[in-house]
Amino acid sequence: MAVQAIPRAQRRAAQPSFWQRLWDARLAYLYIFPAGVIMFIITFLPILFQVWMSLTDYGVKNLKTGGLGGLLAMVVASFSPEASRPDIPAPSFIGLQNFYQILTNRLALSEYDFWRMLGFNLVWTFINVFFHVVLGVAFAMLLNTKGLFGKRFYRAFYIIPWALPALISGMVWHNMYDKDYGAVNLLTKWKVDWLNETVEPVRRLLQLLGERLGMKSAFQALAGRLDSLSSLIYYLIAFGVVGLIVLLFFLLRKYDPGAGTRAIVLIVAILLGVVALLLIGWKMPYSFYAVLIANIWLGWPFMMTVATGALQGIPEELYEAARIDGASAWQVFWQVTVPLLRPAMIPAIMIGMMMTFNQFNVIYFVTGGNPLHRTEILVTQAFRLVNEQRMYGVAAAFSFIVFVILAALTMVTNRVSRATESYAV
Repeated sequence: MAVQAIPRAQRRAAQPSFWQRLWDARLAYLYIFPAGVIMFIITFLPILFQVWMSLTDYGVKNLKTGGLGGLLAMVVASFSPEASRPDIPAPSFIGLQNFYQILTNRLALSEYDFWRMLGFNLVWTFINVFFHVVLGVAFAMLLNTKGLFGKRFYRAFYIIPWALPALISGMVWHNMYDKDYGAVNLLTKWKVDWLNETVEPVRRLLQLLGERLGMKSAFQALAGRLDSLSSLIYYLIAFGVVGLIVLLFFLLRKYDPGAGTRAIVLIVAILLGVVALLLIGWKMPYSFYAVLIANIWLGWPFMMTVATGALQGIPEELYEAARIDGASAWQVFWQVTVPLLRPAMIPAIMIGMMMTFNQFNVIYFVTGGNPLHRTEILVTQAFRLVNEQRMYGVAAAFSFIVFVILAALTMVTNRVSRATESYAV
């Protein structure tokens, strides 16, 4: 049977025009329009103003703007000095100078190193999200066990860290790590200055091992070798180890998908993850571990809540069918549970990454970036640029850089995890 092709002109005539489609969807646009106007005023206009600020030397002298009219006059005057008004001093347009000073560490700030902060921020984010997801899914599966008594109580009890205001949680953890009166030192009988000690815990551990084994000089030499590594080489090694873990896991999963191999890979990945954490922690002070524990405690209940809801939506018939087919518990987890958890967990992981990357409260109220700004993240540095240094133009450029980094990180995560695709068992 012959198939008659429809001419392109007829197909084009059969399709509704742009104005026709616009008129057909007029009710939807009518509802969207007010929200769009509000979003434009309270979101996009401030972003545009921030972009303009990042290109100027905006400072304290430019704060008095005389209302909206004065603000607009100042923006115009920054590009055209002859249009400036004496009562509204306009900042000077300096182009990309703020961005250049930020990225090349030319800001007149003590202990400022943008790339060290960025490396720490990424390490901080990935380690936290990893533990949030593992603990959250593990506890969700335990709470989803049939016949478990008191499920509702456990679920309500475990979300307490997430339900508490972050300010209160941060201050409580800060007091718990106090050297003289903190709960951690009182319970462990230690005298560790968790928040201000500059000697790394791994170095302290090597010193103790050297003294106990009678090889003090050898362990001191090992510590010296590790100290001689530059920050760039150090972070390259750390991320290289993490990359090898991921590569090993996916290679073995692809070429030997048996359940036994998966169990071995999981164990190896956990062991190598511990090694990577120690490697990363070599350059980290005690305060890094202190704030890491606090943020893991704060973040895993969110993942548990999301995973619990997803697990309750999985039909029991799928598990029964898998068991009838002879699947082991590990195979059921990988072939049934994980694919059906992904649509809920991937967006939760992306939200967790953004929240952890910008986790201001825990860093600021637990460690304050101490010691010597070694636990500072990008968002706390931006806060200090505004509230301590009053370098508003630099702070605007700094915040814009943080926004670009976070947007790129989110897009890469979305692409790698296929978060917007549908899944099937």
